[in-house]
Amino acid sequence: MCVGFPLLTNCRLQSNCGGRIVITSSCAGQIGLFGYTAYSSSKFALRGFAESLVMEAAPSNIFVTLAYPPNTQTPGFDKENEAKPALTRQMEDEAGLYVRERGELRLASEHQT
Repeated sequence: MCVGFPLLTNCRLQSNCGGRIVITSSCAGQIGLFGYTAYSSSKFALRGFAESLVMEAAPSNIFVTLAYPPNTQTPGFDKENEAKPALTRQMEDEAGLYVRERGELRLASEHQT
């Protein structure tokens, strides 16, 4: 199943076709963080987007999920750490780092058959 705007658009042509849209934000989207002005604000904007989308998608029986994953050990996270301010790194060290096991944290679309 295709998720996202094509699903919402197609469902408006049909009645109650149902589905789920999953939007991935970040824990940094829940609060502002030093050194993450642009990142935190863009991730926080996803909350407003998701809340509005919930109301638009409800008549078509489409559910919206907004995920706030923690800092997760990835190649992108390692690259980000190269330029991260020391204060930000110190705050993140307090929170810890999630190291995923192989096969974990798959997106919802990977579970579809």
